[in-house]
Amino acid sequence: MSLPTLAESDEVGQSVGLENICNLTVGPHESKHFKKRAFSSSQLPWSTGIFHSAAVGGQPQFLKWVYSLQRGTICAAAAQKGSLAVLRWARAQGCPWDADVCIEAAKKGHLAILQWARSEGCPWNAEVCSAAFWKRHFGVLQWALVHKCPFDNTLLDHAAMSGQLAVLQWAHNAGARQREFLCEMAAAGGDLRMLKWARSAGYSWDADLMCRNAVRSGNLEVLQWVHSQGCPLTRRACNHAAEEGPLDMMRYMRTQGCSWDGDVMQHAAEGGQLAMVLWMELGLGAELAAVIGKLAHMPWL
Repeated sequence: MSLPTLAESDEVGQSVGLENICNLTVGPHESKHFKKRAFSSSQLPWSTGIFHSAAVGGQPQFLKWVYSLQRGTICAAAAQKGSLAVLRWARAQGCPWDADVCIEAAKKGHLAILQWARSEGCPWNAEVCSAAFWKRHFGVLQWALVHKCPFDNTLLDHAAMSGQLAVLQWAHNAGARQREFLCEMAAAGGDLRMLKWARSAGYSWDADLMCRNAVRSGNLEVLQWVHSQGCPLTRRACNHAAEEGPLDMMRYMRTQGCSWDGDVMQHAAEGGQLAMVLWMELGLGAELAAVIGKLAHMPWL
C-alpha cells in the first residue's frame, strides 16, 4: 500500500508521521501544500529523503526553498542517503561541506559518493576510516587508506583484536607506525596467521607476555609457535593454563620443562578445571582425566 501524498489532507501527519512526510515524492501540488504548512525548519524532521524526493520529483524551486532553510546540512544528508545528484546540486548552489560528508558516506558504504567528494576537494579526517571499519565497509576503508586518508593508530589495535589481517596490512602499507602490544593482542586472539605477519613486518613484542596471552587464547598452535620463537614459559603462564585450560596446554608446558608452584592447584580449582585437578593430583592420564571432568559436569550425575 503506497503512502498518501501531502496534498490529500492534513491527516497525513497523523497517518504516516512527520518523518514519513519528509520522505514522500514531492511533486508540484505537494510542494505548494508543503510550503503552506505552518512548520518552521526546526519543527520538521529534515530527513535526507526530503532533498532526494524534491530532486526526483523535478521540483527545483521547492528544493531551493528547503535548501534556504537547511543549507548547512544538505551535503552530509545527501552523502548519507547516497544521492550523488542532490550532493552535486547542493555544491553547485554553494552549499558548504565538511568532513561529515565523507564520514556519512563511509558509514553507509557509499564509495562513489566518497570518491566524488574527495575529487572535489571535500575534507576528511580519521573518523572516515573508523566509520568504515566499524560498519564493516572494508572496500571503502581500503580505498580510503590507499588514498592517504588520515587514521587513528588504534585502528590497528581494533583490527588485531577482531582478526582483520587485511585491514592491518592496508594500514601498514599506508604508513601506520608500529604499535605496542600488537603482537600480544594477536596472540590473545589466537590468530597465528596475523601474529606471524606482525613479526615479519617488524612489530616488536614483550617475550614475557606472549606465552601468557597465547594460553588465554586457548590455541595450542599459537603457544607452541611463540615458544619456538624464544618466548619463555613462565610460572604465571602456567597458572593461567591451570585456571583457564585447556589441559593440552598444560601438558605441553610441562613437557617443555615449565615449572609450577604451590598455587597451581588453587588456580585450577578456582577455574573449575576438574580435569586439570585430577591430572595434577592423581596422576591420571590426560584423556581419562578429561573424560571424568566432563562427566562430573553432566546434570544427571
